[in-house]
Amino acid sequence: MQPGDESRAVASRAGARVAAVGVGEAQGQCAARETIAQIGLARLVEIGFFTPAMEFADLELAPHPDVKAALATATLTCLAS
Repeated sequence: MQPGDESRAVASRAGARVAAVGVGEAQGQCAARETIAQIGLARLVEIGFFTPAMEFADLELAPHPDVKAALATATLTCLAS
């Protein structure tokens, strides 16, 4: 990982979340940060959730139930705040 990778990943995921679900930018960034904190950026890149350039990739999460659960928890936590 390089300096700034997490910020780029958060921005990429938040932008996709805002566009897809219609949440606010702050809530999208919160959910992205929480997910990265729970799973780890390196693992999210490894499974293809983010590209090496830290762009969000719409990955099928069925094979990754831990990531799916982390996303759900982060979304609910951030929407409540």
